[in-house]
Amino acid sequence: MALRPARNILWRPVEQCTHSFMTIRDDQPSNTVMDFYKKISVGELQTMVPSINWTIYFHLVFNEFIPLDEPIVVLYADQYIGDLERLIRQFDTRTITSYCLWRVIASLVPDLSKSFREAHYELVRLTQGAAPHGIGSHCLLNRADETFAQPMTYLYLKSQSDDSIREELQELIQNIRSTFYETIKRNTWMTNDTKKVALAKAQLMSEFIAYPLETLNETYLNLSHAHLNISFDNHLNNVINLLGNEVRKNIALFRKPVDKKQWMTSSAQVNALYDSNRNAIIIPVGMTRPFLYNSKFPHFVIYGRIGMVIAHEIIHGFDTNGRYFDEHGNLFQWWNNETDATYRETERCIVEQYSNYTYEQVNMTLNGNTTRSENIADIAGTDLAFLAYKQWLKVHGDERRLPLLDKYTSEQMFFIAFSQIWCGNYLNERLRKDIRDMIHTPFRYRMIGSLHSSHHFSQTFQCNPNAKMNRQIKCTVF
Repeated sequence: MALRPARNILWRPVEQCTHSFMTIRDDQPSNTVMDFYKKISVGELQTMVPSINWTIYFHLVFNEFIPLDEPIVVLYADQYIGDLERLIRQFDTRTITSYCLWRVIASLVPDLSKSFREAHYELVRLTQGAAPHGIGSHCLLNRADETFAQPMTYLYLKSQSDDSIREELQELIQNIRSTFYETIKRNTWMTNDTKKVALAKAQLMSEFIAYPLETLNETYLNLSHAHLNISFDNHLNNVINLLGNEVRKNIALFRKPVDKKQWMTSSAQVNALYDSNRNAIIIPVGMTRPFLYNSKFPHFVIYGRIGMVIAHEIIHGFDTNGRYFDEHGNLFQWWNNETDATYRETERCIVEQYSNYTYEQVNMTLNGNTTRSENIADIAGTDLAFLAYKQWLKVHGDERRLPLLDKYTSEQMFFIAFSQIWCGNYLNERLRKDIRDMIHTPFRYRMIGSLHSSHHFSQTFQCNPNAKMNRQIKCTVF
């Protein structure tokens, strides 16, 4: 019985420390990327957070001495750094050390034995409303995808029968990009100087499509993983060794030029990306899962689903944050004041639109400010994909209508296919968490919000002016 009070005495400060660290933010919703990225010297960082000896820290990490005046630190969110210094001063060294150890242990819980995973799952379920899966094989697959991205992609590709996915995606992306290029040329809210850079950025945007070609080379894969020491009977040790290997690989990149042609994500993941530092869109082969893509789908489905996702990522290059990076991925304010002011008006319109949505299931109002970049990409991406589809129709002609849906035109079917990708159910706790913390609007209003601001949608369906889905104020970007 004497152990419980002693354990509480040891754990309570760590619990308080954990809660305190969870309350500080590394972002502020009203900020832009220009407010986040600041290049400072080690000496300046030392002044901001004197509780940590940064000279010793960087020497231990990189095994070399870094002068105090060298501008080598890219600071993300200096408010977070200020809060970090305050918390370090608030708690003693033992508590901070215990907190750091706890964070390491917590990150490895999915790789521990079943009893630990079940306890962790129950905690996540109660606090986040997690779906009832992920205790066993799902966790192992996630870890394998994180640590063996290319071999996992190789196995995935071996299981697929369609060898032409890469070429099909390239054709789709090219059509969407050329449509976007023409859209920029036609827009009237950009001044000529800003439009010139926007066109260059759109033209020079690079593509990472489907998978790296070396993924298909079994000899390359074996050689690139030959140095790893993998045990067949100690999963946790394997994970720790693999994570350590990744850290060492990243540290070895210090002071080396960035290879902008290298894939940075797993090709098997179901998630497309825009990388502002490389001005590149990344469309992994994992995005060609059946609910998003099949070469046999009608093109209104292809453009309405994966086409919209591709267009969404392209728009990220010109959204709230992407617009601060030039065609080479350098942080640079290339929009002049007139164009910037016009864009901000549209941005405010979108923030107001989404902030007036209430998710009835949990009676929570959405935060249009924290989700504004994603909402901009949703609205503009939907319209861009639709315009690209109309270009496809001009070349190939109208598509055959589907049985039982023959009353809908090809253009109307585009919007129906688009809406289907946002079907889904939320548990209440998970929905509350997503509304509170996520940068994406929950599914239902990703669909409704995009269509509320689409003139193309209301015109295609010939909506009554008073129709619920025909919002009178439409916040259009491009």
